[in-house]
Amino acid sequence: GYALWDAALGSTIGSADYAALSAELDAQTGTVTGCVTGKATTNGTTATVPVTLTRQGASAQTLTWHFTHASAGWRLSQYPDPSLAARATLRRYCVAVVGGQYSAAYGLFAPPLQQKLASADIYANVAGDADAADGKTTACATTSVDVAADGTATGHLTLTRKGTNQALVNLAAAATGMAAITTSPDISLPSRITARNFCAALVKKDYGTAFAQFTSSAQAAIGSASDFGSRVGAATTLTGDITGCRAGNFALNADNQSGTLSGQVTTHPFYGDLTHTTVLTMVASAPDTWLIDDATIDGVSLNSSGGGFPFGLDGSGDAFRPTSVSHLIGHAQHGSVCSKRVSAHAGHHKHPVPAASCRMESFSS
Repeated sequence: GYALWDAALGSTIGSADYAALSAELDAQTGTVTGCVTGKATTNGTTATVPVTLTRQGASAQTLTWHFTHASAGWRLSQYPDPSLAARATLRRYCVAVVGGQYSAAYGLFAPPLQQKLASADIYANVAGDADAADGKTTACATTSVDVAADGTATGHLTLTRKGTNQALVNLAAAATGMAAITTSPDISLPSRITARNFCAALVKKDYGTAFAQFTSSAQAAIGSASDFGSRVGAATTLTGDITGCRAGNFALNADNQSGTLSGQVTTHPFYGDLTHTTVLTMVASAPDTWLIDDATIDGVSLNSSGGGFPFGLDGSGDAFRPTSVSHLIGHAQHGSVCSKRVSAHAGHHKHPVPAASCRMESFSS
């Protein structure tokens, strides 16, 4: 065992972790029932030894063990089992997510994945949103690890939140050190990152960045970033500026390549905050990159001019209380929306509509 590891190898996986990982490996793949070594090939202070390992109920496994020679004699310089590096990483990831240690979990990600998740702070923010929506992770365990011929691995995790979830985690090859996680263990996180970018852009009125969060088909339906900005600008003249958003539940579709992210958008008109229900239809465009294929606010799509009343002028609400950003967007290109609706429904309201509520006329097409 572990006493035959060299110091560098042992610095990554401690003896207690190795004991736990070995027990996990035996439970999932069978206990070792045979081990036959072949002829060693030496090259100075290094050597390789072919090994045939047999586990209970499994076919024989052919491995190559690597050794280095130092003052203590010959010691293993690479993990004796190819899944150990991945298992060690997954074990640390489980400890981190159960403990809410988001920075520690982020540190286990490969640099390209870290870049897609923006930063440790932003990852912690969106992971916290997932916890708020789905419940905090209370248990996490590795159920199996598959290692490919090139050394890359796929880990199978079982996580307990409000229910039990299965997750596939891809990891880079690692004969020593830690195996970095290369894909998001939580499939909702890429969508949450996109939604966060979309919201931040809307708050800043950076409509070019907001438009970039849509798929190409959604962009074609909208027109252009300028069109999108004009429509949002027209709507928020009445609802007040968008001041924030909150992501909720993510529902993954059966194809594992699309899903919906529910949430809320807050606007601030002259009389107080309004909260609007949002649903983002998300589509995977690349590994760990999901884009918005449709966005609805209060049930109306932002992808087209649509229909519906812009702010409760159907006789059911206050004349100057907008209820939907997207309803307003849907009418922003149809002329004097405010004056037409007000004159048509004047008999339903006790109070005059403030002049400021009719400014959308200036955004007519």
